[in-house]
Amino acid sequence: MSDNHAALAASVAPVPITGFCLMLFVTGFVRRVRRSGNADATFLSHVGALGAILIVAMFSIVVVCRLTLSAMDGSPAMTPELYELVWHIEAAAFMINVGLIGIALFGVGGAAARIGLAPRWYKHLSIVGLVLGIIAATPSSAVVNGADGWQIAFVPFLSWLLLLAIVGTRMVRQPAS
Repeated sequence: MSDNHAALAASVAPVPITGFCLMLFVTGFVRRVRRSGNADATFLSHVGALGAILIVAMFSIVVVCRLTLSAMDGSPAMTPELYELVWHIEAAAFMINVGLIGIALFGVGGAAARIGLAPRWYKHLSIVGLVLGIIAATPSSAVVNGADGWQIAFVPFLSWLLLLAIVGTRMVRQPAS
């Protein structure tokens, strides 16, 4: 196995585990929100759950691209054009995923803030994250071709990671009533 194969395998291996963990987290979160009886929060939790499911599905495309590159490494069939195409598909999937992160952030963040699992300001941050995620995903074709503009994606991405940490911690520390 070449160094390239080992690096690709290391980046692909955790994906099924993290996808499963995200689904468990979101399922528990939706259950917790439903038990709160807050109809607005329940609706938003469903939006967030759908966003999370789409994150896992879209990130699977990234994994397929990496597996393709690994499988084709050294093959005469892997032309420079094919190599570039696979990387473009991966980059496009990443950019589209930023919009999906925005959707998940909007739903989970809005619901969590409404039931006290996230600070109240997360209601506003979740809206900003959704808007910035959509803005970042919109020029995907330009970004795939090397244009700048993807940096704005850090805001929804980092907001999503922070939200997962806050809500996850509070779900563990504050048992459901």
